[in-house]
Amino acid sequence: MISLAYYLPVVATIWSGTTQPGSDAANGVPVLAGGAPEADATSRRAGWELTLVGVALAVAVIVFGIIPQPVFDLVAGAARGLGLS
Repeated sequence: MISLAYYLPVVATIWSGTTQPGSDAANGVPVLAGGAPEADATSRRAGWELTLVGVALAVAVIVFGIIPQPVFDLVAGAARGLGLS
């Protein structure tokens, strides 16, 4: 019940259509400290390293999600090596 008393005003503020004093009254966009509109105009692409890591992790999640037994074997072997099983 304490969490309900805490989060209910937050949810009410989010779902109400009124703007808060900390937002731009013209369009209702929150004012960000140090944010500059001209910074949004430039588009920076992710480097190839970031793309490589993202693809490798996505493939690992898919493969180990479909075939999880190698991960279970690795964890069981590590537990045996530490004397935990």
